[in-house]
Amino acid sequence: MSETMQKIMYHIILLVDVFLTFYAISTDNVIGCVVLIFFSIIFSKKASPILLKNYNKRIKAKKLLFDKYLDKKRELK
Repeated sequence: MSETMQKIMYHIILLVDVFLTFYAISTDNVIGCVVLIFFSIIFSKKASPILLKNYNKRIKAKKLLFDKYLDKKRELK
């Protein structure tokens, strides 16, 4: 499956999860809320690397720059 199709699929699953969570909360369905919380945790671990790929790359690049800056600052002392 292509990366674009995976992103679309994960976005649809995320949207359904949000709607089901609102529905479970509005109907005071405690068991449904607990099940959806566990589903959301599992889903976020699987989907995060795909949905947040560009964001994670930017954060890693910023972290590397900051580490280089700290190394230079330590060398000057």
